[in-house]
Amino acid sequence: MTGNWAIIEASAPDFEALSVIHGQCFVRRWSAAELRSLTTDGVAMPLMAMKDNTIAGFVLPRVVAGEAEILTIAVAPAHQRTGAGAALLNEAIAWAATMGAETVFLEVDEENAAALTLYRCSGFKPAGRRPGYFEASASGSSPAKSALVMRLEIGK
Repeated sequence: MTGNWAIIEASAPDFEALSVIHGQCFVRRWSAAELRSLTTDGVAMPLMAMKDNTIAGFVLPRVVAGEAEILTIAVAPAHQRTGAGAALLNEAIAWAATMGAETVFLEVDEENAAALTLYRCSGFKPAGRRPGYFEASASGSSPAKSALVMRLEIGK
């Protein structure tokens, strides 16, 4: 348990629910098959936040050659600002450290104030910028957005 949240490893039957949550948070929803494929190489760990038998959100970190990357983190709108995101992020960082990572990277929409606050409070620092990184909406109502690359040193 992390705070009010049980953080547990997701398994294949969970990926459809994780895909739905991802679609609630991002313009381009990752399918259950895409999420599953990201975990087949053994270097990524799908973690989900549970409370009252409900999946509130998930994080997908991976570690390669001493570096970790948060591939995605998503919390269902009904559970945002409840500590689920912080619990997921903390668990992902702890897992990365046990896997030998010394640095954690992530990309975040530079206009996502809530996510930026979470990452800064967790010690992440800006490390770069990727213009037009996040896809525009299919309808064109939302243009492509730039990503801020953030970095956290977790050990040497």
